[in-house]
Amino acid sequence: MEKQWEVILEDLKRNKADNDWVTDDTLLAGQTLENRHLLKHFLILEKGTLHLENQNSQILQFFTTGDIVFLSPYDMNVDTQLKLVCDQTAKIVFVDREYFLNFAANKASYMEWLLTSVLSNTSALCFELMKHDLPADERIVYTLQRLCQKTQPVAKEEYYEVPNFLNKTKMAQYGAMSRKNLYNKLEVLEENEQVKQKNEKVFVTTTAI
Repeated sequence: MEKQWEVILEDLKRNKADNDWVTDDTLLAGQTLENRHLLKHFLILEKGTLHLENQNSQILQFFTTGDIVFLSPYDMNVDTQLKLVCDQTAKIVFVDREYFLNFAANKASYMEWLLTSVLSNTSALCFELMKHDLPADERIVYTLQRLCQKTQPVAKEEYYEVPNFLNKTKMAQYGAMSRKNLYNKLEVLEENEQVKQKNEKVFVTTTAI
């Protein structure tokens, strides 16, 4: 069954009068999306994983299939402070904001989808920022669980398997701590059975902290 964003994309592509209104691009792991793409367009992540990071390389938020990035860093005056980086090969669709808003003016469900998506992303970012009030060990568990819940909506085991692209360096950047502190905390968490490490893979408990 098609998801709502897939139906909307198909409709937008079918009805566009200008090729620039809906375009797509593919990013490989490690590549950075140029912010200029978000001057007139917002993006829908059709496939893959991206993360938002600041100028200190701290990872603020992950985006996965079906997520959107609506606000332009230029509109927020942070175009030199934030960037989107690809973690897994990503297919990105860019939709002209004005085209979408005009189109959605006659389709209330499309506007509702946009508002719900923007609200969801904003809420998710707020929760990501709130995690910094947690002690380091709880922050690691919360951080890993958040990502796993986005990439694995249904838990089949007692532990989530942390995606391979989240190596120890990115884990530290996402948890806002040094790698040394991360290693120490992972050992403690493993003793408490909140985290498991096996064959270079990391697993985190599905139990809420």
